[in-house]
Amino acid sequence: MNRRVKLIVCYYGKLPEWFNLWLLSCEYNPEFDFLLVTDQDVDKMPNNVTALKIPMGELKNRFSGVLGFECVLDNPYKLCDYKPLYGLALADKLEGYEFWGHCDVDLIFGNLSDHITEAMLNNYDAIGKYGHLILYRNSERINRLYRLNGGAFPYETVYKNPENYSFDEMSGMDRIVKKNNIGSADIKIANAVPELMRIKARGYDSCKEFFCWDKGRLKRVYEKNGAVCFDEYAYLHFSGKKPKCNLSYREAERGFCILSDEIIAFGDSEYSLETISEFNRFVSIDEDNAELKTAKEAKTKKFMRLSMKGKMINIKIHQALLADRLKIFGGGYEPLVGYSSYGHLMEVTA
Repeated sequence: MNRRVKLIVCYYGKLPEWFNLWLLSCEYNPEFDFLLVTDQDVDKMPNNVTALKIPMGELKNRFSGVLGFECVLDNPYKLCDYKPLYGLALADKLEGYEFWGHCDVDLIFGNLSDHITEAMLNNYDAIGKYGHLILYRNSERINRLYRLNGGAFPYETVYKNPENYSFDEMSGMDRIVKKNNIGSADIKIANAVPELMRIKARGYDSCKEFFCWDKGRLKRVYEKNGAVCFDEYAYLHFSGKKPKCNLSYREAERGFCILSDEIIAFGDSEYSLETISEFNRFVSIDEDNAELKTAKEAKTKKFMRLSMKGKMINIKIHQALLADRLKIFGGGYEPLVGYSSYGHLMEVTA
């Protein structure tokens, strides 16, 4: 790829326990460069990862300079809304790159080149759909997409208010890309269902599965019709899960397994049905549905505690998911396919 892509992650506060594994998964993608913008010290990093240590206030000043007005950035989570601005706010770090992108650290990369191909880079201006990883062509027009019509909220509203508007994905850039006919492509990813205690990839109906990282490849290992099967992905997004991890960088290099609550060493190249049963933490479909119901009730209560402004923002963000919501809570296991963690909010206003 000849250094065509640089991925940016802005992370403020204590780095997560698995951060060295994130770095390892970056190292195994030498065709991609990564920039970590943070207020933390990082001792050792792979050759394709660099750090920019600056206070969040300085980063806020960069955003304000791009926008032409004083923006609001009071907490690290609000940075999600600012991801579409990275191309301009950090332009001095992107010279010579054909694409820039934003990504998160609550994920483990697989072999990105298998999923972000030369053909995609040659033919599309936006690659990816979710805020945890999206690429944009590094051009004046594409870097200013956030200013165009199509989002659920005008960019001025997003950047002059402290609330989170999901502007980096479903309520903002996803809609803007579609509205303005920007050539885009999706990436094959695994997104964990946050409402389940176990690791369960959204959109698949298998009951027994786990994930492993093996020499740069991110694999979903699962049982189907009594056989061991594999799928590979660009990355696994933890979706709010915070697994414990005590592995050193070199221990992890031999391979590791990602469970809901921990990441453990796993360098075995042979996978068996017994291994799947041991690592997948599946109990029953009824247990899964009970956890989904509990999560739905908790989120509804959280929604009801929001201010009126907060409620209206959430409703507007997720109104496009209303049709999907009708399919989600009809009972049974299949509704996990395409399940939206906030789709239930719509029924609060029904």
